[in-house]
Amino acid sequence: MRCRLLLVLAVLFLGCVSPQGRLSAFNDNWVGRPFDDFVRTYGAPATEYTMSDGNKLYNFSAGGCVLRIEADLRGSILGIQIQRDPVGLVVLSRCFEVLPSD
Repeated sequence: MRCRLLLVLAVLFLGCVSPQGRLSAFNDNWVGRPFDDFVRTYGAPATEYTMSDGNKLYNFSAGGCVLRIEADLRGSILGIQIQRDPVGLVVLSRCFEVLPSD
């Protein structure tokens, strides 16, 4: 347990971004792009839901970290949210292991 704590502190001091920062960068890369491109890159969503305004919500389960993506009627990504983020192997967020840093 002590080794894990030291490793987490070392990672934090090396300038790692927060899960929210990682998600923000991920959003910057994907918002406005076609949802089909996301599917080509990461595979099909686990679930989808059509909202009353016609937008769709898609849930992806990537290694336990559930992402929710909203797309408009044209299929453009409006936003990505973290719905569930279990503890990772090294740090307290699985997002570091699932979401690309760039």
